[in-house]
Amino acid sequence: MNENPAKHPFYVIIDDMASTLNRMPLSAGEITDLASSIRDGLRQAQNPNLIYFLSESVDLSPKSRDVENIDESRLHEEVERVIGEFIVLSQFDLYEMNSRITFAKHCLEIADTLDALACRIRNYIV
Repeated sequence: MNENPAKHPFYVIIDDMASTLNRMPLSAGEITDLASSIRDGLRQAQNPNLIYFLSESVDLSPKSRDVENIDESRLHEEVERVIGEFIVLSQFDLYEMNSRITFAKHCLEIADTLDALACRIRNYIV
């Protein structure tokens, strides 16, 4: 019996982002969960047993991002714009290690931005 192989973590991340666009606007908690999901998928992609694995030299730790210049009324629009960037990322050729590293770095920037936006949304709710 032939079972379908598990999807590569990169494609799981892309699918998650695409399905998220249909659920906008997101709560701050959902945005934070999405950023965590991106980082978890990248960690899973660092498994050298995968055919197209991500080099362990890629630093997956969160970085601080500045989103202070975004007006409160535009925060959810910015979240949608940032998630929409994954549509462009889905066009990457992930067969080359350099492309996978570039893809991962873009994903990390997006995750960091989502975390910062979620924090801003929480601050406005309080």
